[in-house]
Amino acid sequence: MMSLSLSLYGLAALGTLIVASLYLFGEVPMSYHRKVLEKEGTALSPGLELVMTTLCRVLGAGLMASGVSALLFALNIQDGDPVLIKMRPLLIGLIIGVPSVIYPHRVEAATGIRTPWRTAAALLAVMFAGFAVSIL
Repeated sequence: MMSLSLSLYGLAALGTLIVASLYLFGEVPMSYHRKVLEKEGTALSPGLELVMTTLCRVLGAGLMASGVSALLFALNIQDGDPVLIKMRPLLIGLIIGVPSVIYPHRVEAATGIRTPWRTAAALLAVMFAGFAVSIL
């Protein structure tokens, strides 16, 4: 069961690293950012673009750190470990994942523009599955 748990935690970490790379290296503003700005009639000034780029790069770095940390914790889980040890990757996922679901969901609800909260929710679900399998 531990290999399945590690596989699930690893899948969630890989997904997090992929999302992180979009924010670290991708186009800013992202497609959904542009759509929100256009819908609101907000012009993308150089200052606004600089702030958005900074926030996206910092978010990407935080996501990268959380993905790597979750994976490293998962790699050290043993069958006989206490529940809290087995939960460490999930805790990292919850710390970054819950706001990554809530706030983009609020933007989507307010604007009707699709945001990436579903990806965060899916990655959290995989993390929960990894934890559940680890305690069986």
